Amino acid sequence: MLARGIHAWLCCLILIGSLCGLLREARPQAGLQRGPVDAAQVRGAIEQGVEFLRKRQNNGGSWNGHPEQPGGVTALCVLALLNSGVPADDPQIVSAMNYLRALKPEKVYASALIVMACSAADAKQNAGNIKTHALWLESKQVTQGALKGGWAYDEPNGRPDNSNTQFAILGLHEAERARVNVVIKNSTWANALSYWTDGQNNDGSWGYFNSGQAFGRDLPGTGSMTCAGVASVTIAQARLSGEEDAKLDANGISCCRIHKTDTSVERGLTWLGKHFTVRTNPSSLAGAGVGWTLYYLYGIERIGRLTGRRFFYGNQGRPHDWYREGAEHLVRNQSVADGRWVDNNDSDGIDSTCLALLFLSKGRRPVVIAKAKYGNDNAWNRHRNDAANLTTFVEQAWKREFPIGLSWQVVDLERATLEDLLQSPVLYLSGSKTEDFAADKVQLLRDYIDRGGFIFVEACCENGPDFDKSFRATVQKMFADKPEHQLKLLGPEHPIWRAELPVPPEAVRPIWGVDYGCRTCLVYVPSRKASDPPGNLGCWWELNTWRKTDFSPTTFKQINGAYAIGVNVLAYATNRELKSKDENLNLKIDQSKPATDDRALVYIAKLKHNGGCDTAPGALPGILRAAKDQLDFRVAVEPRLIDIASDSIFDYHFVFMHGRSGFKLTPAERKRLREYVERGGTIFADSICSSKAFSDAFRQEMQEIFPQTKLAAIPANHVMLTKKYGGFDLSQVARREPSGGADQPLDARKRVGPPELEGIQVGDRYGVIFSKYDLSCALERHDSLECEGYSRDDAERISMNVLLYSLVH
Repeated sequence: MLARGIHAWLCCLILIGSLCGLLREARPQAGLQRGPVDAAQVRGAIEQGVEFLRKRQNNGGSWNGHPEQPGGVTALCVLALLNSGVPADDPQIVSAMNYLRALKPEKVYASALIVMACSAADAKQNAGNIKTHALWLESKQVTQGALKGGWAYDEPNGRPDNSNTQFAILGLHEAERARVNVVIKNSTWANALSYWTDGQNNDGSWGYFNSGQAFGRDLPGTGSMTCAGVASVTIAQARLSGEEDAKLDANGISCCRIHKTDTSVERGLTWLGKHFTVRTNPSSLAGAGVGWTLYYLYGIERIGRLTGRRFFYGNQGRPHDWYREGAEHLVRNQSVADGRWVDNNDSDGIDSTCLALLFLSKGRRPVVIAKAKYGNDNAWNRHRNDAANLTTFVEQAWKREFPIGLSWQVVDLERATLEDLLQSPVLYLSGSKTEDFAADKVQLLRDYIDRGGFIFVEACCENGPDFDKSFRATVQKMFADKPEHQLKLLGPEHPIWRAELPVPPEAVRPIWGVDYGCRTCLVYVPSRKASDPPGNLGCWWELNTWRKTDFSPTTFKQINGAYAIGVNVLAYATNRELKSKDENLNLKIDQSKPATDDRALVYIAKLKHNGGCDTAPGALPGILRAAKDQLDFRVAVEPRLIDIASDSIFDYHFVFMHGRSGFKLTPAERKRLREYVERGGTIFADSICSSKAFSDAFRQEMQEIFPQTKLAAIPANHVMLTKKYGGFDLSQVARREPSGGADQPLDARKRVGPPELEGIQVGDRYGVIFSKYDLSCALERHDSLECEGYSRDDAERISMNVLLYSLVH
């Protein structure tokens, strides 16, 4: 009997699929939903907030604001709109920037915000304004007395407060990042760092004033000011730490240097974790909260990005996903009437709406790389700014700075789940000593790769041989079931040497990798040998090249080479296709045991042949997972690789076939496939990585099997490509078309349109359905820039529609 139990439940299954399709289209109105929010709801909230701000702009380009801070609210609105996706050449932005450019420095808040707005809109065009306001800000820092390093309202004679001081630091930070030849003196950063570290409360918090300095006692800390302290210390330390973690001198570069241990940031983050909430601005006073809740959330977003934090850990180690919780709170509490947010201290809602938009828009920036934290010391973090600086470089290389930039995060392997790892497409592991990962962590890393993750590893210090030995042993454990997948030296033809930028010969170093599925899934840079280039990648990334520009030509070649390798690895691993954080809000990995008996409703087998039939082993599991997650099917997902000529083929109504090289079937196999299709079975096939050899062989074999009927294009409007059976509208899917030669960066143009499928009709149905463009690599999430084929999401949608069609016909 072909296809166990299909007809008895088919009508019910199609109805369920149709209802799932309807549910995917449903979208609650802002302010009404009570379940977890999704990406569509976050984008909808942003759009409504943007519309509210647009309607409140004055004719002269400004927004009503605080008269004592001229231009401050207008600059805040510009920042919110730009980060929410409004282009810099939008007439309302142009009008606002004309207004801001005419203002002279007067107040700390306003000047800091004007610097940030000018940098975000067009740094080169606004270079003069950025420099004027930044240098004015620097000149207003208090430089004498117990409170030196801070900024005050009535500069320079007033008492510094932590809110003014935070904004001054943010303005100076963005002025340097704008790359318009503004370099703030080290003494300014050093004084600011001392101001914050000396003024921290004993419990790790900060209050509005540095009370410990002024009064010899602590005043209650608040969430907003503790965020200000953590952000300011992080920024100042990053400016000054380059001379600690990595140092250039007459002898070259010195890496993995011993740096001072400062606990200010960790103590502040610990306090925030214990007091974490998104409903109020917390206080050190038990059970108390203060106003300025959205100002506090604006700070939470900032330190989340600056420190690479996804979680704040509360009492008993409870994790708080700050973006998920904050987004749910903001979406639920947005005004349904006009899209504004109103805090308890903001009557017109303009300030509050800006702060809410900045949280939602900046917090949703895609994570491009996660740095793994492991062990009981800082061996994982000998270069504290490597991942952050690499992310900044990638932002520029990919032109992703505005409106949606990129972010990085730290993931604690001791606490991480598979869902946590999959928030980032690349896991970066830096090692400086022997590390024996426990068996469950080794399995976690393997599961991450099996679900499409990519691991980038470097032995970061001169004592790396110890790490090298232990890490190679870890790789062997990771792939113990597939001993053919082990580390091998990557040759000069590998795309990692040219995916984005050419690597200068002076910077070429040995790089090892593991090929698994359709691509290299793990890249490893061992400790350098005497014949290798100086330093290591993380050490060169540590240097602030956007702040310091007087490096020698030789040094610049090494820096550029290290960054070229880094961006090449990320381009190869991600295809430059990243999901924003809100798209992963409800990511859940079903790790329940699959059905292995007749209780399963859907069985799919893969056909054996000699053309690389298991080159992409994760493709069929990808189809089955999608059927379970998207169609709510009960599926059997254990591997079933069957002989074509065996009788067992008739146990399946649907079989999958793919390969990457040519092949030839036997007469018995051809006869069996013809019988299978004529008795109602469906063959679904694709060419792995769009292999021409496999496509040619498949067409030839189908011609031998069905001499009266050739493979022909399936019409773009065929019912299979519609939502009729509870699937998807496939009229617009994305297909990647690679470009770039041996000496050119890898790139891919996206072609959008209906899928190009071919089929053989038997009676009134398609019994053979074939894609000459890759589906398999995308289904196992190991697709690469080299492969022409469909996007990951569209490969799943195409497969679901074909599966649903096969169940009906």
